[in-house]
Amino acid sequence: MKIEPRAFTLPSGEVLTVRSLGAEDAEALSAFRYATFSETHFLARYPEEYEQNLDAMREGLAHCAGSARNFEVSAMALCPMALS
Repeated sequence: MKIEPRAFTLPSGEVLTVRSLGAEDAEALSAFRYATFSETHFLARYPEEYEQNLDAMREGLAHCAGSARNFEVSAMALCPMALS
């Protein structure tokens, strides 16, 4: 199921868009998950346990997009220092 994108303006003036993920987002999602698993001990996996299978991730995201019940959304805001 795809949800309609919604934009939120943060107190800083930055606009954050919440939207459904699609198959085209698999690489970015995979990189985000790996970075998150590397930075905290409070998730289900450690970075060395993370198996990066982009084809399976693309297939799963595509399945969600076509589902009547399942959906996956994301909202990411990058720190300005991370962009430099």
